[in-house]
Amino acid sequence: MRMSARTHVILKVSLALLLGLMGPMGGCQAELDGLRGAAKPGLDPPADRFFFPTGLVLSPDSRYLFVSNGNSDLKYNGGTVVVVDLDLAMSRLSAFWSFDEEAMGELEDTCRFAPGDPQLVECQEESVADTPGVVLERLTVRTGFYPTFLALEPISGSGCGDQLPAVSDVEGGVIGYRLYTPVRGDPSLTYIDVVTSGEGGDIACLDCGSGCVKEGLRDCEGSFLLDAPSEGRADYVQAHLPDEPYGLALEPAGGFAIISHLSGGSLSLVDLCADPLEGGWRAPDLVDVLPEIMGQDTEGRSGGYWVAQRDRADPCSWFYVSNRAAAQIMTLRVAGCDTAPAQDRGLRISVGPSIILTAPFGPLESGADLRGMAMSPDGDRLLAVSRTPPSLLVLDTSSDGGQPRNELLDVVEVCPKPSVVRARSGPLGKLLAYVVCFASGEIYVVDTADAQVVDRIETGGGPNDLALMPESAPAALADFGFVTNFGEHTIGVVDLRPSSETYHQMIGRLGWPEELMQ
Repeated sequence: MRMSARTHVILKVSLALLLGLMGPMGGCQAELDGLRGAAKPGLDPPADRFFFPTGLVLSPDSRYLFVSNGNSDLKYNGGTVVVVDLDLAMSRLSAFWSFDEEAMGELEDTCRFAPGDPQLVECQEESVADTPGVVLERLTVRTGFYPTFLALEPISGSGCGDQLPAVSDVEGGVIGYRLYTPVRGDPSLTYIDVVTSGEGGDIACLDCGSGCVKEGLRDCEGSFLLDAPSEGRADYVQAHLPDEPYGLALEPAGGFAIISHLSGGSLSLVDLCADPLEGGWRAPDLVDVLPEIMGQDTEGRSGGYWVAQRDRADPCSWFYVSNRAAAQIMTLRVAGCDTAPAQDRGLRISVGPSIILTAPFGPLESGADLRGMAMSPDGDRLLAVSRTPPSLLVLDTSSDGGQPRNELLDVVEVCPKPSVVRARSGPLGKLLAYVVCFASGEIYVVDTADAQVVDRIETGGGPNDLALMPESAPAALADFGFVTNFGEHTIGVVDLRPSSETYHQMIGRLGWPEELMQ
């Protein structure tokens, strides 16, 4: 890791950059020392709790929830990725929702009705006495500083092939799937092998370089931290991954990932199937970097926030990248996307025309910035969030002679400082947009067909990311959403059952809130 780049990141990356707030800077020496050596100076992060939870993603069977924790106050010597047992968590919450007195009595030390809100049940994430926690602490891994959002790569049906390296330290273990997270403070794309065992697909281990045998907190290290191209590609790819990797679009069928960078406006392309390893499996490699390619504001600032794919079934479809410093959405495709994975397919980023949303081309004021995006299931609507003014933009991305129209249809005013948006089919089959707003601690629900706000969901402090259960989820877990409450160290559980009396309310909380931010 380049010391100059790391020092630069320390000065820039803080709680202020992610949230627009200034956080304490204690523990900077631990960050200067970094996590690459054998020694890990500073305080180890807890393996059984949430701290500044940032991103989250569901396992393919919806039994587990993976959460990235960012050490944004620099208290700990790294972030973590933890695993939540959703079966266990939801059974505990359900015992209180249904007023099961026997079960409530057994859980009295770990779950409670929230003070002042009898509809909200809170359960601690860590073990309490003889009651195990819902965070499976034996699986926790430590990352670098400031992991961001999480993406999951399935192994079955992956464009990289089904030949996996043997898992020698877990009896009957296989790599079930992989997790990827951009890590901002130690700039890398970190990947984690999820080792499963048994017919039920139970998680036996998270491995990102330290194997599965080591007791206690395991580290993400070595080749599992992609921060530069391999030696064979160093001649034609920028020497290092640019600073502050942030947004990520994973294309499993095509075997590649596109990364946006929060400062500098660079874009990076990773071939997930680049280099053969023993047993026929392949390791990811950095194959293309477009430095400072995105538009700048009047002060020369630029930064990519979110990456969305138009058609998840087509590796050669269009991708959209939002610019957090300007009212610009870049479009791009990946050259070589239609070639079967090989050692070097010649994958490259091919930039298309940008969508400019300031006058005279659009309704946004000068200096507007765009954040999260989501695509409708059919790929015909792009939902994009603007922070200035706070609004949800609905764009027509339907095909016109093989090219997306990319025309603005509607602008809907939403809550202050929106960040992430997720899409879900609601009652009567309407496409609903769930817009997460950090500053106001709520989620706005927008009917995209009628272009109006139809509901508001109060969350915990500082909501940052949202995961919505898919239709394939087990019945007991279906119709719920999970939100990272960054500002209070908790995960909120949102009721998405249209027939429920608590529809569109946060009725559960994993972790007891800490009053860090107002």
